[in-house]
Amino acid sequence: MLNNFIKISDFNTIGDIARHHDKGKLSIAVSEAEFDLIDLFGQYGYTLIDALKDDSKQDFTVSNDPILDTLLLNGGTYQVGEMKLRHRGLKSLVMYFIYSRYILINSYNDTANGLVGKTNEFSIPTPLKEIKDISEHYRNLAKEVSKGVIEFLCYNKDKFDFDHKNCSSCKVPTSSNKVDTTRAGSSFKIIRK
Repeated sequence: MLNNFIKISDFNTIGDIARHHDKGKLSIAVSEAEFDLIDLFGQYGYTLIDALKDDSKQDFTVSNDPILDTLLLNGGTYQVGEMKLRHRGLKSLVMYFIYSRYILINSYNDTANGLVGKTNEFSIPTPLKEIKDISEHYRNLAKEVSKGVIEFLCYNKDKFDFDHKNCSSCKVPTSSNKVDTTRAGSSFKIIRK
């Protein structure tokens, strides 16, 4: 998937992959991230993976509409009914999944004697719990990004030939059925003395 659509420099926006990164471990993280896409998108995940891996094309293509394909890949604002919606794009989603896996994989080396933590005289190993927490943080970010990507695909499922279990709940937003998100995630409690 690291090709003309996703480059090492793209990771600078989400995390720190060192200039001297381990290409083999990054390649493993890329392969493992494919499982995340298949888990999220089902069979359509294979379509997305194939399009991301296709080095023969200069353009990312999964539909007959190049504008929608670009919007799916890079994210952006789109119109549904009376509402303007926004998502971060498939590229961002994939990068978060790859990075979360790379953080875990890069912490250890496989040797003839088993897995060993990387150390040298100038470094202190990061505890495994911290590494897992950081990795989980990036997985959670990927899952948040996935909500917008899936919503975009659902609203455009006829153009992408996309069928997802959550698409049945998508309805075109209007000013009368607009969801109030000003207090989303908040709860209130009255405390009396």
